[in-house]
Amino acid sequence: MHNQIHEFQQLIPVNTPLGEGYLLYICNPGMYTNACYAVVLEDGRIRHFMDHQVTVVRNDTLQIQPKESDESRCEPRRDP
Repeated sequence: MHNQIHEFQQLIPVNTPLGEGYLLYICNPGMYTNACYAVVLEDGRIRHFMDHQVTVVRNDTLQIQPKESDESRCEPRRDP
């Protein structure tokens, strides 16, 4: 089975258990395994987190807005 890795062209701001940082890439080793998120933290450390440990931070520049019903998670705004 092949690992799938997606490297972002633009860094995505995220919250982690160790604080805020920027998402570098996602590695998905298979459909029965959680994805692994590589994050560079504000202090420069690079750490890996599982998908349940990472949430996207609101960012108006990237058009990321929280859902009206759930302020704890964010998703990209869809323009009509």
